[in-house]
Amino acid sequence: MDGTGAASGTAPQMFRVFPIMRALHELLAYLAEALTQPAARPLQHERTLALDDTERLTQLESEEILNVDLAAQRGTINRLLLRTSELVRAEVPGPTEDHRGADLMEQNSRELTCARPPSAGPP
Repeated sequence: MDGTGAASGTAPQMFRVFPIMRALHELLAYLAEALTQPAARPLQHERTLALDDTERLTQLESEEILNVDLAAQRGTINRLLLRTSELVRAEVPGPTEDHRGADLMEQNSRELTCARPPSAGPP
């Protein structure tokens, strides 16, 4: 044993797998939250498929997890979450501003409004 509870030969692989597994579980949390948004019901099937696919990746053997294309998985889920966000934000009444990518350090969050996607049109 090497202090991690694993045989000494497995520790290096464990430490390489951990950040990938952590990222996959982060994506699962985002998808689970997205599934609770009634406004984004039109994307329910796509989000469920993405959740199932990501869950499947977490069940792989460690050697296979090391080969997961995490950037591709994040990209796919990010596009889906952005579409989800647009649907949810479209239900926000009144004028809104787009703060995506803005540096909001030291900003008063009570003065900020949610962004309405450009495709949503006027309220």
